[in-house]
Order: sequence, then C-alpha cells, then structure tokens
Amino acid sequence: PYYLPDRLRAFAAKYPGIEVVVHEDTTAQLAAAVAAKEIDCALVSLPVERAGLEAEEFFDEPLLVALPAGHRLTRKKQPTLDDLEAVLAFVAAGWGVSIVPAMAARKPGKGDVCRALPGRSRPIGVIYRSGRPLGRATRALVDFLRTGK
Repeated sequence: PYYLPDRLRAFAAKYPGIEVVVHEDTTAQLAAAVAAKEIDCALVSLPVERAGLEAEEFFDEPLLVALPAGHRLTRKKQPTLDDLEAVLAFVAAGWGVSIVPAMAARKPGKGDVCRALPGRSRPIGVIYRSGRPLGRATRALVDFLRTGK
C-alpha cells in the first residue's frame, strides 16, 4: 500500500498495454501463490525460504520506532534496541511503541514521532518461480519496480 501506487501509475503510463493485477496478502500466502503458479511474482519483505522460488532484492528499507507524542524516547534522536527492551513494561501498560517500516511511517498520527533505529532494516524484493524465465511483461514490471525506469 505504500510502495506500489505511485510506481504502478508510472508503469501504466510507460506500458499501457500491460495489465497489472495486485493481490495483497501475507508473505507466506503470496509465496504459496507464486509456487502454485497462481501469480507470476510477488513484492515481499525478504528473505523468503521456500523451495522452487528465486528472489531479487530491490533495496533495504529502514525500520523506524513510532512513538506517541510526549513519550520519553522522543527526546532521543536515535533510540537503541536496549531502549525498546526497557519499555516493555510501558507496552504492557498501554503506553507502547512500535517498530515500523519507513514506508508506513510517512503519515504518523497527530503529534506522533518516528525515530531512526540505526542499523535496522528489512530487505524488499520480488519472488518468482525458479527455473522458469519471467515473461516479457512480468520482467518489464520487475525491472521497472527495481529501477523506476
């Protein structure tokens, strides 16, 4: 919901004859659908460990700490994992924080704050069936999603 809309709009402008159908699901369900030949490829957080699938990594997405306004960690420019372990009692009390991917943190709630979590990211890429070249349209989509061209 964060990465695809703008890119798919640009892809459709460049390749008006290619129809892209989007299915949103869990990584496990998407991997199963690719393996079962129900879909050609899936954009996922990597790694995906499943026999018969290959992956192409696009980029590493930073992970951020989402904090409510006024939380004590908003005063730190870069909270550490130790800081988050220390707030587990706050989570239990309903004053919790969350780790979110950077794409999801574009519009935090009013007053909410996101801080970088140094050295923490998740790889994003595409998976498809092994041993079978992607069709021309699917290869064009994969290449466009990776490069934006």
